[in-house]
Amino acid sequence: MNLGFANPGLAWAALFALLPVLIHLLNRRRPRPLKFAALEFVLRSHKRNARRFRLRQLLLLLARMAVLGAVGFALGRPRLVKAGVVQAEAQGPSATAIVLDGSLSMRYRLHGETLFERARADALEALDALGPDAPSSVSLCVGPSGAAPAPSFERAAQRRLLEDAQPTYRTSDMTACIAAAARALGESPLAGKRVVVLTDLTAASLSLDAPPPTVPTAKGDVKPAIVLVDAARGAELPNVAVTEVTLEPAASAGTREYTATATIANAGTRAVSNLPVALKVNGRVVAKGFADVPARGTARKALSARLEPGFNEGDVEVTPDASAGELPDDDARAFALDVPRDVRVLVVDGAPNAIKYRDAAFFVEAALSPARTGGRLAPTLLDFDAAAARAGELAAFDVVFLVDTPAPAPPFASALKEFVRRGGGLFIAVGERVDPDAYNEALGDLLPQPLHLPKSVAENVAGSTDAAAHFSTVDWQHPILRVFNGADRESILSARTTRYLLLRPDPRGAARTLIGYDDGAPALVEARRGEGRVLLDTSTVDREWSDFAIRTSFLPVVQQLAGYLARALDERTGSLSVVGDSRTVKSLEGQRTIAVVAPGGARLTLGADGVLAALETPGVYRVRVAPVDAAGKAGPERDDPALAFAVGLEPRESDTRRVDAKELLARLGGEGNASVRGSANPGDDGRGKPLWTALLVLGVVAFFGEGLLLRR
Repeated sequence: MNLGFANPGLAWAALFALLPVLIHLLNRRRPRPLKFAALEFVLRSHKRNARRFRLRQLLLLLARMAVLGAVGFALGRPRLVKAGVVQAEAQGPSATAIVLDGSLSMRYRLHGETLFERARADALEALDALGPDAPSSVSLCVGPSGAAPAPSFERAAQRRLLEDAQPTYRTSDMTACIAAAARALGESPLAGKRVVVLTDLTAASLSLDAPPPTVPTAKGDVKPAIVLVDAARGAELPNVAVTEVTLEPAASAGTREYTATATIANAGTRAVSNLPVALKVNGRVVAKGFADVPARGTARKALSARLEPGFNEGDVEVTPDASAGELPDDDARAFALDVPRDVRVLVVDGAPNAIKYRDAAFFVEAALSPARTGGRLAPTLLDFDAAAARAGELAAFDVVFLVDTPAPAPPFASALKEFVRRGGGLFIAVGERVDPDAYNEALGDLLPQPLHLPKSVAENVAGSTDAAAHFSTVDWQHPILRVFNGADRESILSARTTRYLLLRPDPRGAARTLIGYDDGAPALVEARRGEGRVLLDTSTVDREWSDFAIRTSFLPVVQQLAGYLARALDERTGSLSVVGDSRTVKSLEGQRTIAVVAPGGARLTLGADGVLAALETPGVYRVRVAPVDAAGKAGPERDDPALAFAVGLEPRESDTRRVDAKELLARLGGEGNASVRGSANPGDDGRGKPLWTALLVLGVVAFFGEGLLLRR
């Protein structure tokens, strides 16, 4: 064991223990002897008890020395530190850089206090232990590496920096911070160089592949002494965190049903069973479940709920067992969700029929009916002539379905082009009443690809028992189709088509084939025109040319088509940012961005070009806007749900697995140049065993002992 002092300067007060000895020596001066007959008898009696008096005086001297020495020694706050553990205090004039980890993982709570609180106390103690002739620097390691301050003697400012420091929600690159602090030590002329690092030793913040830090000096680069102070005191840091949340519409249950899929990570060495998982929306729990997460692994949990139109904010949260420690900040992950209003769809029926199943738009109308969409889609059915007469009213709709209609007349065609250019969606399904040449002439560039000739599959497969084409190539990652899997995909692929239109090459080269037949011909083609979208189905949406209309996947496909054309499937959740990122908030036409409201309610001002500085708090951020008239006058401000966004934590900060101490020491230059301070023993906090309390008790006992000796 080594002996260390928290206040080495005050330990010199122990020299007061020599005062009783000095007084005793002064009192031993022998006076000139004068003999008196009357005193001889007394002196002879005294000589017989000399030994007893001498012992008493010795005990009294020792008691007085113990009182003064124990109190003076205790002022230095001595303690015993285990051998081999390098103390953070200076042992001579050395330039010292103190680096404090301020990342998210330092918010971990262990035995009732955070690791950051422990590390900050250690940093203050290390700063106070430095001698008056030793320059020092203090830096908080947060985010990417930056320049460290040069050593100075501004101890008061450095102490205030440590006292005011708080843990953040950001990441830290401790390897880069240590290297920056070492480089800054090169500005001190002292030969001694040391870096004191206070961190939790998590593997996410320390790299074992980087070269050891060096200090540039006039004689070349030298390795500084590295003291790693383990805030966790050698303890493991088990942690369960929600690292990702994705929301998707649940097509099988209607477009108001959403599924939140959470990725849950377990950084501990033990598997977690029956972990409670909850989906909260607008402060209310709407779904619950349980998850099993393997040790050092991840699991996915899906929870579904029906949401109302409008802006929704919420999170997926877990409730881990916090008995061994916890990092509560990553137990939940927030999201922002703007559920679009009802989609208004105009269905133009080119072949009405009193017999429903022979009606060209019967299956489309059934798929879009409020009874099957929960009111999410609002269809209006018109025949071709009625729709052409109301061509000027297309702005009241979000999507137009042309189902086996003749080519639109010029006024109707012009209205459709303007409707799409301004952001509307158009779906065209062909049939017997579609004349390819007339359509090409009427709609022209509005079509994804020019129409060509109809093809009958039976003409080329004479004698075949399956005279039909099948869907072969499908873009399952497209927003319309990515919600389908398993049996739903099989239902799409098994559809049989006996007739379809061939298409001419796209002169623009911008068309995208979403579904293709097994002979390579396009079945469903998409193109963007202006602000809107156009989808072309080369076969019918009734049973005349294909049996897809009676497949179980037909209804959700049509519902997805309507939602996509109305841009109701785009970015269902606000794009996610990570703490520490900057973000650009773009003002939409006709409005001005006033401010961004952070999760705590603070209003953040946008910088130049709508750039929001580094985001420091996880949660949902709302954007306040105001309408602007032609004269530039702003109206009353309001929330714009379309601009709201969520900020999440960096997942790697939730990985609290600790770095191997031996490997880390080897990277930093070996045990002769670096050390890890701390112990796996819960009873040893890494600061050693304090002795000042025992010394004070000894002083009190010696004080009362002196009184007893004086009475006798």
